[in-house]
Amino acid sequence: MQRGAVLLLLLLVVACQRDTVPAQQARGAATYAAYCEACHEQNDGIGPRLTPTVLASRMTAERLFAYNRDKMPYNAGRLLTNQQYWDITAFLLARSGLASGNEPLRAENADFPLLQRTQ
Repeated sequence: MQRGAVLLLLLLVVACQRDTVPAQQARGAATYAAYCEACHEQNDGIGPRLTPTVLASRMTAERLFAYNRDKMPYNAGRLLTNQQYWDITAFLLARSGLASGNEPLRAENADFPLLQRTQ
């Protein structure tokens, strides 16, 4: 099965489930792979590696979301839905050890400082 088909299948399965932290992170991983990975994960990509320090430079999860929504993909901000940007943000924070909470990431619970979590 091709990678795109696997990602689509994963998204369909996740979409049918109640929204949970793992489901949000799985959606974020799939969306990140489709829209962000080429620039941020490959040696010849134009974006920086998204390390905990780079992510924390946005200060809060809410500000990281807003930056991604307004600026990413590069020169094509607001290409995705708000939910897709929340999902990507949740995935990046979890992958970097900066995530917290038992609820999916959204505007109501995203105003937490990232710098304190990098120590």
